[in-house]
Amino acid sequence: MSFEGELKKISEITKSYLMLTDEDIQRIRKIKNVLLENSEEIVSGTVGSLLSCEIALEFVKKANLTEEQAKKLFKHWFLTFLED
Repeated sequence: MSFEGELKKISEITKSYLMLTDEDIQRIRKIKNVLLENSEEIVSGTVGSLLSCEIALEFVKKANLTEEQAKKLFKHWFLTFLED
């Protein structure tokens, strides 16, 4: 699977785990400046929560990522998501 495919898979797992709807996504984008200002805390808390999920943790292990690498990857996704 390509990097883009892997990132999309992470996005879908994250969206499902957080139970986000398309309407939620639109609301999030409207407040993106606040989210960007607090991105470090958001990323840290979200990754901590995701890594407590067996499915997400298994994905991280299969991708041969450390927790720090997973955090960086999620941060990249989060910031990219907010820029769209």
